[in-house]
Amino acid sequence: GSLFSHLKENADFYLLLKRQNLMHLFLNVFIELCGARAEDDNMWAYTKSFIAYGTYGWIEEWLARGMQESAETMAALLTAHGVKSFLFLCGHKIQQFLVDEVRNLLLK
Repeated sequence: GSLFSHLKENADFYLLLKRQNLMHLFLNVFIELCGARAEDDNMWAYTKSFIAYGTYGWIEEWLARGMQESAETMAALLTAHGVKSFLFLCGHKIQQFLVDEVRNLLLK
């Protein structure tokens, strides 16, 4: 099964962790399993960290909102909208920031 299926099937446990402010325990295990490793090259480590912490953010917010969506919907949203939209938005913001900074330097 998928990660979101596991979470949904064990909702009582994960919602209890959330209510008791113990989600850091899940985060530690999740990052250990899915995050960067010492043997990863830098770019792969950065990518894995970004995806792992971003996915954790989706999970934590889903729990906070009572896990209203199905596991399948959450997986689809993360794949179709979450990562791609976030990367597009961040890329656009970074690009605009660089354009503005270069413009400011040229106008000085």
